Amino acid sequence: MAPSIPSRAAPSRPTQVRNQIFLAILVALLLFFVASYIDLVLQYGALRDEIAQATAELQNANEKSVRLEKQLQYVQTDAYKETIAREQLGLIRPGDVVVAVLSNASQATYSRIYAPADIEPNLLTLPIWRQWMELFNLDMED
Repeated sequence: MAPSIPSRAAPSRPTQVRNQIFLAILVALLLFFVASYIDLVLQYGALRDEIAQATAELQNANEKSVRLEKQLQYVQTDAYKETIAREQLGLIRPGDVVVAVLSNASQATYSRIYAPADIEPNLLTLPIWRQWMELFNLDMED
């Protein structure tokens, strides 16, 4: 006799159900892993954007720190102190000449109260630029 080829018997019904359950579980796991992977990719993108934003903020903070450091160094100099004393506090150094420029409205009051006796009264009626010329003894010849 010739060797016979064993015939495969059709799987039984419980085996088919078991295979289908196994396949369903396998597909469910695959979908779970794909969904998890997509979520991780989205989280990675969000974190990358946050890192870029934080890097930009850090760079701005470093630039501001440098500017503030330079400003601090300038504020600690004598030149800054003198500028503040002169401009905001109205202080003068010994030997400085104080010149007050008055508007025409307050000029008459000033001339009656503060004008030295040796200044001619008509000198105060001249335009401001002419008073300056007279104060420093500058003559403009035509």
